[in-house]
Amino acid sequence: MNRKREDVPDVREGGSSGSPHQRPGVNGHWLIIAGAAGGVAIVVATAVGVGIAQSGSDVGIQELYALATAGPDTAVVAIVNGQPITRREIDIDAAMLQSAEASGASGASGQSGASISKADLLNNTIDDVLLAQAATKAGIEVTEAEVSQMINAGIVAPLSSPSTPANIRKLSLAALAANGVSLANVETDPGTRAAFRQFELDNRYVGQSKEPRAELVAAAKATATIQTFPDVLNGGR
Repeated sequence: MNRKREDVPDVREGGSSGSPHQRPGVNGHWLIIAGAAGGVAIVVATAVGVGIAQSGSDVGIQELYALATAGPDTAVVAIVNGQPITRREIDIDAAMLQSAEASGASGASGQSGASISKADLLNNTIDDVLLAQAATKAGIEVTEAEVSQMINAGIVAPLSSPSTPANIRKLSLAALAANGVSLANVETDPGTRAAFRQFELDNRYVGQSKEPRAELVAAAKATATIQTFPDVLNGGR
């Protein structure tokens, strides 16, 4: 689930501008697929989704459904100030980038998803968690009503709309399935709600601070306790 996805290569750096996360969707929608039983995962169908819609590639979709079939995976690949990040979160992001590569979609620099490793995705997820934690410490809040509104606008409405491209809908539903969530219960799913709250906390903190995102991440890391488990990240179930 988390990340500045206007440009796929920026996934490892959080964007060069340091601006808040901006996640333009397809046909004006934010397609944010979130929630996992053992943690938080956010996948955004932005430029990646456009490439998939144009090419009809379903490599990543197949991988997402394979994850869904395999059942929950709560193996922890990192702990950030006591908050776990699960392997499933990273596997879902990797599958989305696999779809981007197969479709020929890439960022402005021409870098493909193949060059973004799971370690890169994990590092980026750690950054997101750190910023959300910093936002909470700074007193920034996101209400339950706001979370519900974001889920409806970002998932329920676009995936219920006939104007959403079929392949984007297919990809999004596959990401939901990989998280153990369906369109019917996505609004009430605790993991989804936590993911959207983290996403918005991250946005608000970066926006209100007026400082580059990279500097905020560095400051948070300076006092953070972070454990990573590479063998778990790269291992099988």
